[in-house]
Amino acid sequence: ILLLLLQLVHSAVAETSQYCRFGHDDGEVDFCVGVSIFHNHSRASHDLYLRLHVTQSSSGKGWNAIGSGPTMAGALMFIVYGDPLSGRDPTVSVRTVTSNSHQSPRPVKAVDTGLANVRLMQSEWLRTKGADEADVFVASVAAVCYGCSRWPGSPIDVSDTSHPWIWAWNDRQHMSRADYAVDAGMEVHNFGAGGWGLFYIDMQRSTGHSASSPQIQPGVAAIGASTFPRETSTFLSNAENASSGITSLLVALGRFGLGLGLGHLHAFFMTTAFLFLFPMGVAAIALGSSSSFRYHWVLQTLASSLAVIGAIVGVIISHRQPFWTSHQVAGIVILLLILMQAVLGLRHHFVFLRIRQRSWVSHAHIWSGRFILVSGLGNIVSGMAMAGHATGAGIWLVLVFMLLGAASLALWICIARRRSRMASPGFPENATGAAAWRLVDASNFGLCDDSDGESPEDSKD
Repeated sequence: ILLLLLQLVHSAVAETSQYCRFGHDDGEVDFCVGVSIFHNHSRASHDLYLRLHVTQSSSGKGWNAIGSGPTMAGALMFIVYGDPLSGRDPTVSVRTVTSNSHQSPRPVKAVDTGLANVRLMQSEWLRTKGADEADVFVASVAAVCYGCSRWPGSPIDVSDTSHPWIWAWNDRQHMSRADYAVDAGMEVHNFGAGGWGLFYIDMQRSTGHSASSPQIQPGVAAIGASTFPRETSTFLSNAENASSGITSLLVALGRFGLGLGLGHLHAFFMTTAFLFLFPMGVAAIALGSSSSFRYHWVLQTLASSLAVIGAIVGVIISHRQPFWTSHQVAGIVILLLILMQAVLGLRHHFVFLRIRQRSWVSHAHIWSGRFILVSGLGNIVSGMAMAGHATGAGIWLVLVFMLLGAASLALWICIARRRSRMASPGFPENATGAAAWRLVDASNFGLCDDSDGESPEDSKD
């Protein structure tokens, strides 16, 4: 079943790259672009399928644009504008700049496209809710560029692992004055870092054998894309300024993952907590030493702290967007359970020291711990799929590690339980303090079916 699910995930997302900027609630640019490339063997070329979501309020002011290439000159640009309350679909103007000067893009002509053929597949408004529950409109656009690898302008290299794209926006121009025509005059984009920029897409990863429009995954900042280029970028290796200081800085930033640094940080915190610290804390309680309880609560506290920090980073990544994905919803539920688990753990400890046997708090603590660990590990896998790593070697490594870790943990607890019962024939009467709590907790995992002694529950019957 797991293999089947992974294959389904592969067919759905493995050939789609995505880049988003979430800034609508802060009055900044807000768009998502998805790219998939179809290798058209019959035409000996590649078709580029594009999905673009542009978020705006009810105002019909301004425009949003994305384009292939590092500059406006020669770029294949898609410019979206319109009024969602006008009853008309969003306008999609396909434009380019044919000279090297910084001039306003103009609609493409047949002579501009060469052997490429650009067509609009879909353009519609979608209504959704913003962070303040106010109505927000999203222009959903789908387009295809047949034979786009033959675009005569700025080369579109489908083999590049870090191909440059540009974006720009203007939130002031009254496009209604031109009746939202496809050839409407364009005012300059906003100035500063918030008005235009670059991003980089792994075109090689985006290439596959599915001739269909990509789907945007909500709330995901990047899949197969980044704010900074990779060192392996074909564009950078062929660029005239490949040895310049600016290019070197961009590569260095990309190498250290700062383009998606928060995503990597979120993954690091959660993986460390659920793959290492939480299982180590469970194993610590079965060590059989007087320090078992201390090891247990230290490891669990550290793991819980990392999980809380990781969740905070995850919320920051979402940039106050609605939690639409199952990974995000599950993460919030697991976080709340972790906080509840800490309270149950303390209560369990104090109650056991007083009554010397398990209570309902003990069972609640044990079973919630099991659920948190299993669901947390599962959410790591869903997070990797959500980030676009569903078919990489990493997910297989994580799955193998989970299985090996679970087997090792079960064996460790089983051995510790047997040793404890052999050393304490009067269990639990001869056990005191932390050792007693450790023995009870070890017996509660139910991983070994030995009948060498009675559990506290058995002794009551």
